[in-house]
Amino acid sequence: MVRSQERFSAEHTARLARIDLNSEQLENVQLELEQLLEFVGQIDQLKLDGVEPFFGISSTDNPMRSDEIQPSCPRPEVLRNAPQTDGEHYLVPPVFGKQDSQEG
Repeated sequence: MVRSQERFSAEHTARLARIDLNSEQLENVQLELEQLLEFVGQIDQLKLDGVEPFFGISSTDNPMRSDEIQPSCPRPEVLRNAPQTDGEHYLVPPVFGKQDSQEG
């Protein structure tokens, strides 16, 4: 079973994730967390000295294209797809707080 110092609280985890769970759901999540930690503990006990890390199914490197400057879409063409612009930039509603006046 999971040692006490490794024990995770489903209630604390749900609060951090801002997930509302009832008591039955919290019990289920707590059990799943404990089972997961127990499984990770089993993996942690494996003797893997000398085992090379596995990074993918292919041993070849991914081919890379050269990084060359290429022309991009003209600004008017790009802005044509925007719901609102100031002629040079996309205009979007403020994300944080309320915007009292527009600058520009």
